[in-house]
Amino acid sequence: MIREFNVVTGVETTRDYTTEELAEINDPVRVKEDTNANIRAQIMALESTITPRRLRDALLSGSMQFIQDVEDQIDALRSQL
Repeated sequence: MIREFNVVTGVETTRDYTTEELAEINDPVRVKEDTNANIRAQIMALESTITPRRLRDALLSGSMQFIQDVEDQIDALRSQL
């Protein structure tokens, strides 16, 4: 029995998986693809925080620290791909 939680509906369920389903779930290639997709989504979310307003504020204030912090986080995530 494996418990699953659907984050969209908020419903938790349990069900039995076949041996084939478990093999597919635990397939190292699939796990790596899922992990990479998650990392890419995190990178996209970080990139979206650098808005035109943030760029304008950075240029006017002379401090690029926020942008550098985001770039450092993105670099750390890219190194995990």
